[in-house]
Amino acid sequence: MRDNNITGVVLAGGMSRRLGRNKALEIFNGQPMITGIVEKIRKITSNIVVVVNDVERAGLLPISEDVNIVTDVFPDKGSLGGIYTGLTYASTEWIMVVACDMPFINLELMEHMISKILNYDVVIPVRDGRPETMHALYSKKCVETIETNISMDDLKITNFFQNVRVRFVEDDELKEFDSTGISFFNVNTESELEEARQVLKQKSIERTSEIEKDQVKISVETFGMARKIAGTSGFDLHVKKFISLEEFCTVIANMCPTLLQGVIRKDYLGLEESYVFNLNGESFLNSENLNFHDGDNILLFSSQAGG
Repeated sequence: MRDNNITGVVLAGGMSRRLGRNKALEIFNGQPMITGIVEKIRKITSNIVVVVNDVERAGLLPISEDVNIVTDVFPDKGSLGGIYTGLTYASTEWIMVVACDMPFINLELMEHMISKILNYDVVIPVRDGRPETMHALYSKKCVETIETNISMDDLKITNFFQNVRVRFVEDDELKEFDSTGISFFNVNTESELEEARQVLKQKSIERTSEIEKDQVKISVETFGMARKIAGTSGFDLHVKKFISLEEFCTVIANMCPTLLQGVIRKDYLGLEESYVFNLNGESFLNSENLNFHDGDNILLFSSQAGG
């Protein structure tokens, strides 16, 4: 879901002292960490601001031109200064703040939080009693009190909460979206970077397992003109057990693109009028939603005599 009434703000001004190199540029999941985070945020909003602490650092970031890279309004004021800068440059009333070293930000949780902004100035998750300030929403109503705290060098983010309306997303509510707290994991050290990569590897294994669990092996046989156009008598496919007709036609067209030349509709919504799918020689596939089982045999042929 895109919500362009909010600006995604990535704080990338940290010095990375413990890691010893720029965390934002660290390769994670095949790309610089900050690139992956920006692409995640883009699924929620196209308004994105990256806050850095100096112009030289800004020039190093591998980020597309549509992302606004800005430097801290108040240098050396930590994450609170970064939030203030994000609010200052945002074109929207609300900002969604994350840090550049948080590879597992949770978009479903963020969308849930966005749905709770009415009558509040801050929406923030709390895990084990600790507010997660770098996975939170802040409105422009916070600007004045943040500026006051910065002027007094009071840089603890939660200290300004007493002057604004805060909606806490507590543990019980949070568990619906994240039961382990992985959304708030941030990389500060070499060991934490390795831990993040192991988490990513495990997530990939689990995702692959889920996909395989949801798939079945079927065969497709072509006859008549369908066979002539396809250039093959048939092929095997792995498809989801429950799949729409459009998805199924897309899978077949990807396997055999020539079928788009008069057999499969170019919008993938089904077959051309003169062609039909038959399941196991027993029934025709007329539904928009299909249910397959291992070993099913799909016959593709012309419904017209002689075809």
